[in-house]
Amino acid sequence: MVPRNGRGGIGHVIATGLVVVILIVIALSAVVLTGGLGAKSSTNAGTPTTTNLTQSAPVCGATITKDTILSASIGPCSGDGLFMGANGITLDCAGHTISGTGTNDTSVGIHLTGITSVTVKNCYVTEFWYGLVLNDSSNNTFSGNKADNNTYDGFLLNSASNSNVFSGNKADNNSYGDGFYLRNSSNNTLSGNTADSNHYNGFVLDGSSGNTFTNNTADNSYFEYGFYLYNSSGNTLSRNTADSNRSYGYYDTSTGSGTAGTANVYTDNTGNGNGAGGSKPRGLAAQQS
Repeated sequence: MVPRNGRGGIGHVIATGLVVVILIVIALSAVVLTGGLGAKSSTNAGTPTTTNLTQSAPVCGATITKDTILSASIGPCSGDGLFMGANGITLDCAGHTISGTGTNDTSVGIHLTGITSVTVKNCYVTEFWYGLVLNDSSNNTFSGNKADNNTYDGFLLNSASNSNVFSGNKADNNSYGDGFYLRNSSNNTLSGNTADSNHYNGFVLDGSSGNTFTNNTADNSYFEYGFYLYNSSGNTLSRNTADSNRSYGYYDTSTGSGTAGTANVYTDNTGNGNGAGGSKPRGLAAQQS
């Protein structure tokens, strides 16, 4: 007969069983809280993909796919800086720098290819081969950016990059290129931008039409012009300044029914202290000193 009381009694058996049940419940709860049997310690274990990550301090070569505000500078990058990888997003560098090494002859600071409706602002891009490059990218907005001290162009619009807006940007001291270069790109609006002390030209339009330039400044180009329009028509330039450039302030090779026999319209532009004169042909700048 099993005794009812004492060390080996039924009361002890029941108490022992309760303790075992409690211990099992605690163990199972711990398993659930840690993500299940065999689970990794974090759902983000492994290498994250940029499509699921909003980065505030991305590394060199990262692709931005969500609204991003930089919390720190990036670089020096041995290759490219950042790629914009989604439509309709904003990259705000908040005044931080994206820098290269100045030695990679294919590097780009911020690169857009086939991208539309993004905003890039408050970025300082320097020491790349090209500062900001758009390939076949349209309806984007760039404001308050600086692309200084790059090897070639500060801003390059290429391959039908149309209907973009550039306001309050700077592209100065780019070593062997231009401040803003538009190639085969149309209907862009540039206002209040500065392109000073670049090797060749401040602003270049090459095979580009329907662009509007207002209140931009292109001074002190070391080798050529403030504004250079080549094989381009239907563009409007108003209230721009091109002073102290090596050759002309404005140089337009087109012919047509526009200002001074060109295929473009010039209104209230100024060009003072340029080596060869205010403009060629004359009449593109209000002052020809």
